[in-house]
Amino acid sequence: MVCFSGVQRVARTPNVPSHRGSSAFPKVLHQARGINMILLIKWFSYAGIIYFTCWLLPGIKVANFRIAVIVAAVLAIINVVVKPILILFTLPITILTLGLFLLVINALMLMLASRLVDGFVIANFWWAVLGSLIISCLYNLIF
Repeated sequence: MVCFSGVQRVARTPNVPSHRGSSAFPKVLHQARGINMILLIKWFSYAGIIYFTCWLLPGIKVANFRIAVIVAAVLAIINVVVKPILILFTLPITILTLGLFLLVINALMLMLASRLVDGFVIANFWWAVLGSLIISCLYNLIF
C-alpha cells in the first residue's frame, strides 16, 4: 500500500500476535500493580511533604521519616473517615465563610493525627493551620 507521501506502508495482519498478551500475568493484574505503585508513590510523596513541612515550621515536629510515613497513612484514614462527617456538620459555617472554614477542619485533622501518632507533635492550633495550609498547597502543586 502506498501513501500520498510516497512511503510504502505495510498493512498489519490480524494473525500477528501482539506483545500485550505475551506476559505471564493478565492485563488486570498489570493494571492493579500499576494502581498500587501509584498509591505507594502518592503515599511516600505525602510523607515527604509532611516531613518537609515539619522541617520548615518550628512548631511542628516529627521524629523521623518513618513516623512521617505513619502520619501520612493516619491522615489518609482520617481524611476518608472523619473529615466528610465534619464537613457535613459544619456546612453552614463553611458556606458563610466561603470555604475558609475548611482550613480549620484541615488543621483539626492534623492535630488529631498528632494525638494519635507518637513522635509527631504540633505546638498549638495556629501551627496546625499553617502546617495544613502548606501541606495542602504542596500536595495540590505536585498532584
